[in-house]
Amino acid sequence: MKPYGNLHSLILKPTRILNSTSVVFTMLAAALGVVVMFAGSAFAAERVIYNFQGGNDGIGSNDLIADRAGNLYGTTFNGGGSAGAGTVYELSPPAQPGGVWTENILYSFSYTALNSGIGPLGRLVMDSAGNLYGTTWLGGPQGAGVAFELSPPAVKGGAWTYAQLYAFGGAGLSSPEVGLVLDKAGNLYGTTASGGTGGCAGGCGGVFKLAPPAQAGAAWTETVLFNFSGSFNTGGGTSGGLTIDAHGSLYGTTYSGSGGPSGTVFRLTPTKSGHWTHTVLYAFAGFADGAFPQAEVVFDKHGNLYGMTNYGGTGGPNCFGSPCGTVFELMPAPTGPWMHSVLYSFSGGTDGGYPGRALTLDAGGNLYGTTGIGGDPSCAGGNGDGCGTVFQLAAPTSRGGPWTETILHRFAGGADGVGPGGLTLGGGGFLYGPAAGGVHNEGLVFSSAR
Repeated sequence: MKPYGNLHSLILKPTRILNSTSVVFTMLAAALGVVVMFAGSAFAAERVIYNFQGGNDGIGSNDLIADRAGNLYGTTFNGGGSAGAGTVYELSPPAQPGGVWTENILYSFSYTALNSGIGPLGRLVMDSAGNLYGTTWLGGPQGAGVAFELSPPAVKGGAWTYAQLYAFGGAGLSSPEVGLVLDKAGNLYGTTASGGTGGCAGGCGGVFKLAPPAQAGAAWTETVLFNFSGSFNTGGGTSGGLTIDAHGSLYGTTYSGSGGPSGTVFRLTPTKSGHWTHTVLYAFAGFADGAFPQAEVVFDKHGNLYGMTNYGGTGGPNCFGSPCGTVFELMPAPTGPWMHSVLYSFSGGTDGGYPGRALTLDAGGNLYGTTGIGGDPSCAGGNGDGCGTVFQLAAPTSRGGPWTETILHRFAGGADGVGPGGLTLGGGGFLYGPAAGGVHNEGLVFSSAR
């Protein structure tokens, strides 16, 4: 089974399998590609707002997005009927606080309709008209996944309209694992961890652009912006998503195996000639500085980048025999590599370990994220490694001071969840995310609670 991945969107590192549906998060696939700004901590306590039942409603959610009305949108890798191969769903908030959230299946992928794509792994992205865009890992005419659009109905309560924008495979890039990012002109950008011209088995993947047609209904145009070659100089393959800046440059991370020995952070810059220039902003030496970044980086208002590594740091070697990961900052440099700082090293104990999602940043410069293990070592289903955490890193009160970690929630396993995905800011300043486990052991969606 393919582990679930990441809207807008890891060379996947196997860990233990907690249960049949938590592969998704214990192998930790990708997260938010934009900076989310909100004031203060929005996470007072966890509340489960939806338990997947494992049938038509889907099995195991990937990461979420929210609209201005407070509705949540996500994908599931499995479920959606007897031939279910994943879903796109909406969760609508209750009329009264504390009430029941309502799930609505917007689209079900099916093994009996392979050409439409199967197995969405990534987070969705929404445009200003309310259209949703996403990808599937497999299926499509060439079997290597598709990019799709779901358009809302003209009349509330009607069916959403599915359109296939592009089919991956052939001699090009294949099997996208993370979500897309959208620019002001309506172009979509994403990554794949396979296909392309690189020297890895099956290709090392690359970065692509999908341009909308001049006339509605015509084919979208794919352009491969960069092929990862599998050499150290070009940073290797990726299964993380992208972040776009105000000038249209793209930022991402690479993992390991087909690039820098412990991963990189890179930038792709568009040129007037139409070509894109690839620059390695930082190459991880591993292990004290971190190793194997697996998700997007996010910007603060000063242009600094923040991200996490799955392994490395100076914490205890408690994560499958290795140090348990870091939160890092990259500060821009006029030329050459950016200045790298480790803000926090996880120990793999009660503070969490093995982070694999993107961070969320608030207006005060504080960071929020999740870890796949650690927390409560006695949690149900954690096998002594813990079931994951939600954490805050508070910015230092003085320049150059230490960042302070606060655990906002330790997952208890079972009905409380295990192996959380990435966080999303939704209505009322609440944080939302998916996790494995739940009442039916088919996954859940949790929120902060006042």
